Amino acid sequence: YDVMLYIFGTMMFSIFLLGVIGYWIRVHGWAYKDNRERWVDELDGHFENEGIGLIPDNGKYW
Repeated sequence: YDVMLYIFGTMMFSIFLLGVIGYWIRVHGWAYKDNRERWVDELDGHFENEGIGLIPDNGKYW
């Protein structure tokens, strides 16, 4: 009886832990890009529009 209760409690705790981890991932995002700040994304968009930080075409500059 004690072993059955131990196994059942372990399974319930693991399911609870998986639920907490899944909720955390759902709220905070999975990847690094999901939890970056908004102004970093705005800077990236500005750099992409202006072409800042891109390697120039070979033969045009060097």
